[in-house]
Amino acid sequence: MAKKKKKEKEFGESVHRVWLAGLGALATAEDEGTKLFNALVARGRKFERSMKTPVDKATDRVKGAVEDVRGRAGKTVGRIEQAFDDQIDAALHRFGVPTRKEIAALTRKVDKLNRALQYEWTNVMMTRPNHQLAATTFRVRYRQPLQPATLIHNVEGIYIMFDKRQRGITPGQFAAWYEGEELIGSGVIQ
Repeated sequence: MAKKKKKEKEFGESVHRVWLAGLGALATAEDEGTKLFNALVARGRKFERSMKTPVDKATDRVKGAVEDVRGRAGKTVGRIEQAFDDQIDAALHRFGVPTRKEIAALTRKVDKLNRALQYEWTNVMMTRPNHQLAATTFRVRYRQPLQPATLIHNVEGIYIMFDKRQRGITPGQFAAWYEGEELIGSGVIQ
């Protein structure tokens, strides 16, 4: 039995030494691991600093290339759209439909004519006493019976004074004035 107790004691001591060796390895790993971790962080910072400039340059080159491709793509799309518009304009022109340019030119001519007419009407109104035109008739709706009223011009604009109250007049409608049955002027109600 003494032999058995001796072996148990030796086995217990051996297990205890293995335990202590494990604790020693853990303590060493912790000390060395912290040192290793700190060394790796320092090396990583140094590497990051050394790579920052090349990465920034590469990023700038890629961004520049992307912008260049976008610009070229935009120009290509613009040329395709223009060619398509030209083909559509040509086809419409063969059917007698005016082009955008022709419509724009016509719009400019109409605007010029309207300005000239407004100028003439302003001059006519300014020659009347108290800036008032003679009593005439007006309508603000298509097929509305002519309504008696007076056209007045002052520094604030041109006004229509109807003899009878009118209903439902809104901004954007046109007022047209007549002498007898002849249309002599019109304007947008504001």
